[in-house]
Amino acid sequence: MTGDSRRLQIILGKLLDNSLKYTKNGEVSVTVKIREQLKDQRNVLSFSVSDTGTGIPKQDQKHILDALSNDCPASESNNPGNTIGLTLCQKLVSLMGGQIGMDSVQGKGSHFWFDITFATAEESKVLHPTIHTEKQEQKNSKLYGFNILLADDEFINRRMLSSILEREGAVVHFAEDGNEAVDLFKTKQIDCILMDVQMPDCNGFEAIKTIRSLERSKQQVRTPTIALTAHVLQGYQQLCLDAGMDAYITKPVDAELLTNNIVELLQ
Repeated sequence: MTGDSRRLQIILGKLLDNSLKYTKNGEVSVTVKIREQLKDQRNVLSFSVSDTGTGIPKQDQKHILDALSNDCPASESNNPGNTIGLTLCQKLVSLMGGQIGMDSVQGKGSHFWFDITFATAEESKVLHPTIHTEKQEQKNSKLYGFNILLADDEFINRRMLSSILEREGAVVHFAEDGNEAVDLFKTKQIDCILMDVQMPDCNGFEAIKTIRSLERSKQQVRTPTIALTAHVLQGYQQLCLDAGMDAYITKPVDAELLTNNIVELLQ
């Protein structure tokens, strides 16, 4: 089995989210190195995410190791939120035929590592990459030059969505909750908003109501807004539209659907 770039992005995103959450001072580092070169044009790559954060108490490390070895369900952990994320990492690493582990010292930080086998790039692709001029990119990019406000409290969601938007030429402004989204809307020229409806402190519904109120008070043109949510319950789409959204997309987001929705709203 060989590695998959999308799964790798999710794993690194979850581990980075966890490290950043518990590292108020110091640093978080990501390293990757070739651990072994195989004969069939494949390499075993060793990935490492280390931090100088609070570390994991010794009594809690068993739950983390159990999650990484898949020996117990996530609900048995004293910290179920983190363990669910680590269980997902374990499953994705396992699907790619790899191994994952960790070590931590309370008060000094944590170190998570995993090994995955990847096929090496074809020589022709490495030595002769396709070169696009700026004019070609402008011509082919559906969202070139548009400013998009992306509000989502999950790092991996912001990373994946921004890669879709930036690939189409958009300039992306990030917000981790509704309050940050409102502040950015006040200070930036925003052409379109992608609003996660489930966020801490100030959720997407509250944020868009505030934004619509600001637009009315300043007699501004309504900014196209797409609701992002994992909910697929009947009637939830209408709830988003009633709150002031213009469209509704469920997660995981389909890149083509998202781009086409934005283009349609902007037109």
